[in-house]
Amino acid sequence: MDRLKAGLDNKKNLRVSEIHRPSAFEGALWAVLGIKDAHTVFHSPSGCYINQHQNALMNDLFEMYTSNLSYADILHGAGESLEKTVRKLIAKKSPAIFIVTSPTVEITKDDVEGVVDRLNYEKCVVIRPPVGGTVHQGKEEGFLSLIPLMDEKAEKKGKSVNIIGPTYSVFNWKADLEELRRMLLSIGITVNTVISADSTTQQIISAPAAMLNICIYPFDCGVAFAQKMQ
Repeated sequence: MDRLKAGLDNKKNLRVSEIHRPSAFEGALWAVLGIKDAHTVFHSPSGCYINQHQNALMNDLFEMYTSNLSYADILHGAGESLEKTVRKLIAKKSPAIFIVTSPTVEITKDDVEGVVDRLNYEKCVVIRPPVGGTVHQGKEEGFLSLIPLMDEKAEKKGKSVNIIGPTYSVFNWKADLEELRRMLLSIGITVNTVISADSTTQQIISAPAAMLNICIYPFDCGVAFAQKMQ
């Protein structure tokens, strides 16, 4: 009887905690991590980086880097730590580098663009997801950041389309993509570029060569990007 009473008392102390919902920062990372030969830097303290890395690794395999900010970086400016990280990736001759800022960096308003200007590396893109934004907004920001990399004068490929929407950490994206490829090929249409899961930097550059953009998850992301491309 005493044990039963103790159990009932413990139940009174239970607290409901809301499960973390992916934010704009996750969305932006998932959007660019899928570009296989590019490098993504999460400009963040180590704790934020580890959390994001573990979350994304549950779904897909990838490489992600961090500027590994210290308390001193956050208080006095993180430019030096970011520059050191990006220089290492430049030395690897990365075809594209994406810098996604963390909530910490967005709160301190660190001058990320100034660091990129100093490095003068043509294909280095900064993505600043909105604090409090949704995962869908983050993905859209990630997609929109790809447009400056694209070759507007790319020669058009007849009967070709871009598929917009698949990103890492989206349920069933690989199966959806392969089935859509099969269906399109059966009517003589090829896929030019996938935005962005399992794509390459060169495929992103040549995306304007497609005759049509298809958003396969319009409820999630890609519509604003497709309109901007148009």
